[in-house]
Amino acid sequence: MPEPRQEQQPRLKAILPYLRQLRGLRRWYAASLVLGLLTLASTLALLALSGGFISAAALAGLTPATALAFNFFYPGAGIRGLALSRTVGRWSERVLTHEATFRLLARVRVWLLARLLPLAPRQVGAYHGSELLHRFMRDVEQLDGLLPRLLLPGIALFLVLGGVAALLGYWTPSAALPPLALIGLLLLLAPLLWQLGRRGAQGLGERRAALRRALIDVADGAPVLAFNGRAWGEFRDRALACSRETMQLQGRNERLAALARALVTAAAGLTAWWALVSHGGTLEGPLLVAMVLLLLGVAEIAAPLAGGLVELPAIAHAAGRIEAVASQEPAIVFPPAGPQPADGSLEIEHLDFSWDAHTPVLRDFSLHLAPGTRLFLEGPSGCGKSSLVQLLARFELPDRGSIRLGGVALEALDEPTLRRTLAIATQFAWARGGTLADNLRLAAPQASAAAMWEVLERVGLAATLRTWPEGLETWVQEGGRSLSGGQLRRLGVARALLCRAPFTVLDEPTEGLEDEAAERLAQQVCAWCQGRSLIWISHRPQGSGCFEQRRHLAPPGA
Repeated sequence: MPEPRQEQQPRLKAILPYLRQLRGLRRWYAASLVLGLLTLASTLALLALSGGFISAAALAGLTPATALAFNFFYPGAGIRGLALSRTVGRWSERVLTHEATFRLLARVRVWLLARLLPLAPRQVGAYHGSELLHRFMRDVEQLDGLLPRLLLPGIALFLVLGGVAALLGYWTPSAALPPLALIGLLLLLAPLLWQLGRRGAQGLGERRAALRRALIDVADGAPVLAFNGRAWGEFRDRALACSRETMQLQGRNERLAALARALVTAAAGLTAWWALVSHGGTLEGPLLVAMVLLLLGVAEIAAPLAGGLVELPAIAHAAGRIEAVASQEPAIVFPPAGPQPADGSLEIEHLDFSWDAHTPVLRDFSLHLAPGTRLFLEGPSGCGKSSLVQLLARFELPDRGSIRLGGVALEALDEPTLRRTLAIATQFAWARGGTLADNLRLAAPQASAAAMWEVLERVGLAATLRTWPEGLETWVQEGGRSLSGGQLRRLGVARALLCRAPFTVLDEPTEGLEDEAAERLAQQVCAWCQGRSLIWISHRPQGSGCFEQRRHLAPPGA
């Protein structure tokens, strides 16, 4: 089984594939940036104008003459206008940014799912189920802070600071130096903040994945662990240990984010102090106060941005984890279009297959079935019965030999044609969260209620189902946990029969059934598949009497 790709240290270029997903959303983010610029400019202008206005009012009140000459209408109107534009801009920017971010995350998830679906089961099985869930949910969610909390505010902040420097330089050229110095300090801090966040990003991502894996293991194993106190204690202690480690790493990252905010605040404070000292005798009092307050106000705006820079390595690490899964090439590739099988015949010639170099399961296996033949294939566990099913479904590739279905080589069939031609019920039945009808319509989306009742009658579920108040609308829990093992297995068989495919393969359909029920199920299935090809795979002899052919499959070397 292939091992999952080893995770590397966070790298900024891992984010690039997700920035490409912005195509089609550029207008949303452009509008968000414009509103962010309006909000940020209004905030800083409001702070500067308020400080200058209060200082000017204080100076004007020193003498009656200056008090009478002081005009407070324009500054007052400006403050009210800026307060309104700041409020409207912030609300509108949040609405647009969140909508665009939700659309971006939806695109990323659809893109990731489209990359996962073509992978062979063995490739997907190399990951723990919780690991894929973590990457699909948590790692994608980690990307939601990239634009609204980092890129857009950062671009807006530097554009506004550049505009402030140009405006102050227009009045007094030397007054442009403090905002420019602050820009330089923030740019110098960015690599330091990246390094601070990089130290804990990978560890926290791995601990969160381990915690999710431990919790899912406990939840899935709860029915068994309930009868084994020692095992329950081990699983519980493992989950609690993962939780403690995750909390410790999260606390450490929060302290790093607080340090980053403190550094940015200190940089803004030093710049404001320098502006006050260097321009104390060259600028008018209200203008000097406005510039100092404006620089101090940058600290309040840039502090969350500093926290976002500390989180950037975690975002890059999440993007790298997603890319490690999404960049895999499918081990089995179907042609875009292929020929149609002529009938339900099957020809297998000199087939060899092994799961690895030490586990051979099929050696020089050959089989010929005419259209409409019903074969009972029996053999002990480990002889390759289920492996043959995997090969027929093209979930695995043979080491040697050929398989032809309806006169066409299996590798020449496109996937939709193969799935229409071959219906399979594996020995591990599965049900999605939904109604019984929803689960049956996975095989035949247009199936009527009458057709579903007919096939349920064949597999022996109809009598039980009629006692349930909601009938076909009975809700089935994810995985089929609300059904018994026998009911879930029969549901899988019913799905395969409902396809009415030219070729049907049932793997261990009678497992868990009593002998009489197994015989009855075999007879009903054979009658249903009359005129169509059927392979019934079992290690039990019950039901073999109604099959035209019977073959024993022995383990390699037997």
